[in-house]
Amino acid sequence: MGCPYLIQFKDVDILPELLSNRKLRETIDVIHADSNGKNYRVYSKINDKKLQQLIVKELGLTTNQVQVTYTKLYTFV
Repeated sequence: MGCPYLIQFKDVDILPELLSNRKLRETIDVIHADSNGKNYRVYSKINDKKLQQLIVKELGLTTNQVQVTYTKLYTFV
């Protein structure tokens, strides 16, 4: 399953669709995508730095446009 991360996009003209990229689909499981398309909660087996580098490379963005942050997910019983 991997670790939970928050992926945020900023200062992009056209918001990317993460799951349209094969390498990203193989690397992440999307838990939730905000309706505005700027924030995704995902699980990934690679660390935050490598995930950011992969997104930048695959989607043609800069590191300033993509923020990947480890986040804790809470389960309420």
